[in-house]
Amino acid sequence: MDSIAQKFPYLVRKKLKEGEEIRRVAQLDWRIIESDLHKPFTTSGLEFVPLPVIHGEDYVSLGFLFGRKSKVAYISDVSRFPPSTEHDYDIVEDPEFYPEVPPSPFADQGKSSTTSVETVDHY
Repeated sequence: MDSIAQKFPYLVRKKLKEGEEIRRVAQLDWRIIESDLHKPFTTSGLEFVPLPVIHGEDYVSLGFLFGRKSKVAYISDVSRFPPSTEHDYDIVEDPEFYPEVPPSPFADQGKSSTTSVETVDHY
């Protein structure tokens, strides 16, 4: 968090000096996620299920599954899905159901550019 505070000081709360006014800009409200990457957490009344994914060759980053009635997955810039994460959802790339989704240019390389995800509840 310190490195982000140094690069983007306007995103973190700072202590005001006497007589200094609060400036209204976007700020991050830091919440530490448990060390268990599979443990759901709630913030602002919404439950999030972390989805560990591989970014690059060996860097684990997180996508998130959220929503109750309708579930939405947010996964950004992923190279591949580890088996533990694949267990949590089914990838849908069927042109009959989603004709506007072009075939993945990475299909023969073991990569996916999938835009549609159906979740499977395993917890």
